[in-house]
Amino acid sequence: MQEGGAFEIAQLPGDACMVAARGELDGSTAWRLQDALGAATATGARRLIADFAAVTYLDADAVAVLSSCAAHIFRKGGSLVVVTDDPWLLRLLDAGGLEGVEFEPTLRDVVRRLPLTMGSA
Repeated sequence: MQEGGAFEIAQLPGDACMVAARGELDGSTAWRLQDALGAATATGARRLIADFAAVTYLDADAVAVLSSCAAHIFRKGGSLVVVTDDPWLLRLLDAGGLEGVEFEPTLRDVVRRLPLTMGSA
């Protein structure tokens, strides 16, 4: 797992990549979120998972970054999944009109749906 400040990036099975965020996502950190999501997308992953379980604050700049990323990955035939069970974040993200974005309450729910890959011995 790579660490990029408040963002960790992990390659997952089944053509998926996860960006884990924590803390406040606002105008001063939105560019770092954009860089992390861009790095995850650059892996070739078709399913991008934004784990926001540890996010404590989100503003319009961060929502705009998510919206842009979702549109980009959707155009390439992929999808963006945001993981959070925080009612405040969910309301804000819903108000942001993020088209094509899936929401899951836990990372476990997302990982259960990933295909298992067999390594060669």
